[in-house]
Amino acid sequence: MTLIGLTGISETLGEAALSLGANARQTFFTITLPLAKSGITAGAIFAFAFSMDDVAISIFLCDYNTYTLPVALISLMRSHLDLTIAAAAVVLMGLTFALLVVLDRVIGLERAIGQGIYRA
Repeated sequence: MTLIGLTGISETLGEAALSLGANARQTFFTITLPLAKSGITAGAIFAFAFSMDDVAISIFLCDYNTYTLPVALISLMRSHLDLTIAAAAVVLMGLTFALLVVLDRVIGLERAIGQGIYRA
C-alpha cells in the first residue's frame, strides 16, 4: 500500500521544489510526506490487521518469556473459554473508535489521513 502511494507522486513536484531553492529535507517534509501520508496510513492499518490475523507465524516466533496479544488470545481460547477474549476484542474496537474520534475532533480525518494526490 505504501509503495502504491509513493509511485503515484510525480517526481516533477520534488524537482520543482528543488529548483525553487528547497533542500532535500524540506522537499521530503513539505512535498513527498504529505502526499504519501494516505498510503503510509493505509499500509500501517493493513499491516496491523495482517499481524492480528497471522497468528501461526506469531506462535512460532515467540518464546516463553514474551508473546503477542494474538498468541495470548489463542492460548486463552485453547485452555479455557472465558470472557477475557471478548473483553480484549471490545477494548481493541473501542480504542480504534476512540482514536478515530480523537483524530477527527482534533485535526480532522482528511488532514490526518491525507487527501492523496487527487484533490477536488
